[in-house]
Amino acid sequence: TRCDRIEEEVVTFLGKDDKAPLMYNPKENGAFVLTDYEKTKTYVYGKDYEIKDGKVVILSDEIPCFEEDEFYRRTPDRINVGVNPEKLAFPDGENRYFVFGNISRNAARISYDREKTHTKADEIFAIPEKPVCEKFLKLLKSGKPAKILYYGDSITEGADASAACRKQPFVDMWPVLTYEFLKRCYGNNNLIYENTAVGGKDSVWGLENYYENVISRSPDLLVLAFGMNDGGKSVEEFRDLAEKMIVETRKNLPETEIILVATSVPNPQSRWYGNQCKFIQADRELQRKYGVELLDMTTLTVNLYGDDGIIRYRDFTDNNVNHPNDFGVRIYAQAFLANLLGKGYAEYFEKRK
Repeated sequence: TRCDRIEEEVVTFLGKDDKAPLMYNPKENGAFVLTDYEKTKTYVYGKDYEIKDGKVVILSDEIPCFEEDEFYRRTPDRINVGVNPEKLAFPDGENRYFVFGNISRNAARISYDREKTHTKADEIFAIPEKPVCEKFLKLLKSGKPAKILYYGDSITEGADASAACRKQPFVDMWPVLTYEFLKRCYGNNNLIYENTAVGGKDSVWGLENYYENVISRSPDLLVLAFGMNDGGKSVEEFRDLAEKMIVETRKNLPETEIILVATSVPNPQSRWYGNQCKFIQADRELQRKYGVELLDMTTLTVNLYGDDGIIRYRDFTDNNVNHPNDFGVRIYAQAFLANLLGKGYAEYFEKRK
């Protein structure tokens, strides 16, 4: 929220007349850089695009975009995810299906100077005052060995980060970004990274495999991030599964600190959108009951791209259903670090100016 420039925000166009909103108000006479997603081509301001009323507008055929029938398919894609007619109805009343996977092929990255006027984005990305997980941070500061373990579903596994897809510009998954930052910030080369998250898994699988993937590895900090694939469960079912994982940790690893990650919400227009947005109730209850820490990606993403959001979901995602693109990955990483370090996260950058 203190930055003067936004780097590589992603915009994905649906038709040449689409106008892509930006998270912050761009400076009218600021410096704009728009590239394709893989950063192999740079577009020309005034020829290929312009900024009008705070939105990116296409001026030429150089910038790729989806056609409506390509984006909202009449037949299922290789993964059958339907459009929710209660969220988006088509004039002909027919069922439509989302194009699935690699929508970044028709996306662009924009960097721009921002106005310093207060916006909704400043509230969404507000940095807490105090750090959390003091025992873990004390270990980091001491230079002694410390282990951080990430456990969850495909978002935490790293699916659709460009590095995981082996494509330009090779942005790492959010757990790696946070791990590398913490090593650099504290100068601790004894920080150990482990990631036992697996794509497509839910909290039932998480509990069934908890000893092998968590307890046997004895982390100092556990980042527990399920929920995206639990959308068909009730809040009570999800809470009970998460609670059992916490209880197992407290029984076997009483010194391990825990950060619960309340999942980002999936594509709000899709049938994949179930009870994910409600699980934050369970996470908050567990936070109060067990004193665990909580990273609320649910509220953040509802405010970011929900019904009253400031961007569209297609600007946040790469698979168009439930995985963040590189910009979404960076939002995850920055939200995690701000939550863990509090004002110390912003102060790190202030010192580097």
